[in-house]
Amino acid sequence: MTKAFTPSNLPLEERTVGRILARQADRLADKNFIETTSGNCISYRDMHLDQINLHRVRQHLELKAKNRFW
Repeated sequence: MTKAFTPSNLPLEERTVGRILARQADRLADKNFIETTSGNCISYRDMHLDQINLHRVRQHLELKAKNRFW
């Protein structure tokens, strides 16, 4: 049986979604993070990479919006 992961065991600054996902991606890599009823799966690694990409897109859009108004 796998030892349960408890975010409260981490220091406060390590409790962000991104850091927790990165930690789990390092530890569990290709293990399924989500499996749909149709059988499609997303691994911890893929979920972490998607989270990083979404963060970059959000930063780009925020910068673009900021520059538009200045």
